[in-house]
Formats: sequence, C-alpha cells, structure tokens
Amino acid sequence: MTNHIQIGLQKELFLESMSLIHEPGWEFLEEGDLIAFKASVAIPFMNFVYGNVTLERYQKVKAFYQDKPFFWLLSESQEEQLLLQWGFTGPDFTFEMGLDLDEYHYPGAHKDLEVSEARSSEDRMNWIKVAAGWLNIDPAFVDQFFTPWIKTGKFIPYLGFYEGQPAATSLAYLGNLGASLYCLGTLPSFRNRGLGTAVTHACLKAAKDKNINQAVLYGSEMGQPMYKKIGFKLLQTIREYSCAH
Repeated sequence: MTNHIQIGLQKELFLESMSLIHEPGWEFLEEGDLIAFKASVAIPFMNFVYGNVTLERYQKVKAFYQDKPFFWLLSESQEEQLLLQWGFTGPDFTFEMGLDLDEYHYPGAHKDLEVSEARSSEDRMNWIKVAAGWLNIDPAFVDQFFTPWIKTGKFIPYLGFYEGQPAATSLAYLGNLGASLYCLGTLPSFRNRGLGTAVTHACLKAAKDKNINQAVLYGSEMGQPMYKKIGFKLLQTIREYSCAH
C-alpha cells in the first residue's frame, strides 16, 4: 500500500472504488501522482484533480476537462502559486479524517431516530431527494452521479429518519483497503438533532461488521467536531482550488 498520509487514504479508496464503475462519460487521466477524474455530470465538485502542479500538467488537465469546471486538490505540502497565477480561486479547506475501527464501538440507536439501508426503489428515491436537498442541486444529478456507485454493490446507501421523515443520508464504500464515507448530510430543517451522527454510525457499524479496520472521510469545518466526538482524527488538510472554466 502506498503512503496514505502523503497521498490520502480517501484518494486510494476512491480510486479503488472507481475501478468498479464502467459507465459512459466517466473518465480518468493518470500520470505519476497526478489523477484527474471527470464525471458524466456537469457539477464542479464532481470533477477534481489530485497532484502537484506544473505547466505541462495544467495544459493536459485543461484539455481533459475542456469547458467543464473542476477543482484541483492539494495537500499541505504541495505548492499553490501556479494555480493562483492561472486564475484559480481558493483555497477552500477539506479535512481528511480517519478512524481506527478496532477501537470503535457502536453506541446503539437513538429513540427518535431511525437509520436504515436504502434498499427498495422508494428508499433509493428518497435517498436521492434528501441528498439533493442538502447539497442544493438537481436530484437528477445526484441520481446520475451516485447510482453507478451503488449499483456496484460495494457502496451502501443509508437513509436517516426523524420521527418517520427521511432527512439525512450517508454512503459507505466497504473496500479492500478500508471503509470510505461519502454523502454525509442532513436537510437544514432537521439539523442539530443527531441525524448526522446516526447516519455516520450506520456506515461505521457496517464496516466493523465486515472486519474492516479503518475508516476515512473528507469532513467540512462544520462537521469536524461531530466526527472527532465519534473518534475520528485529523490525518491531513486538503486545499481545494476552483477553476470555473
């Protein structure tokens, strides 16, 4: 296994999981430590690049994305100056956080909350609607982007309910290197009721039940306190730079 502190375990798990998807419009550009991912959906945060920046790489990446907006992700040690010279905006910060599942204990369910795997077509539709609601994007984009992941059978979608109403989502990738958590969010009107914690625990319990010993996620600044309370530790800070065109 490559040094995950340097390049990110979340990145390794993403690459491992994307190797399972064979859908039109999903493309990779790979060169050394440079990885560029292009989704079939024209939403900026779904198109992103990892790796050091050079003029030659920038030209290749621009040609790869053509007119699509994208993000360039840099670790704490990678140089940003060229991106700023070329008109990228940022940085925004994302926090790679990891959890040793050997030390994790599932706390049990809260009486007002229910979390279940989105197995039925109705649950999947609700999962898409709720994710689109807190992401503030078209549900069709959520469907186009996440459904190919779920179809692989390696991604488990969870739907969180508050007093019977669907209000939160999570998605667990249970891979060979560990578990990776995605699409963790709650509708604004249902926040601060424990749903985010509950859907996160659902992913971790599934991973532990499969004897996976580590989990990782990308957390926002707002989400960090919750993840730390669960037991996650900060692995590294990722800087995101946006190229609008």
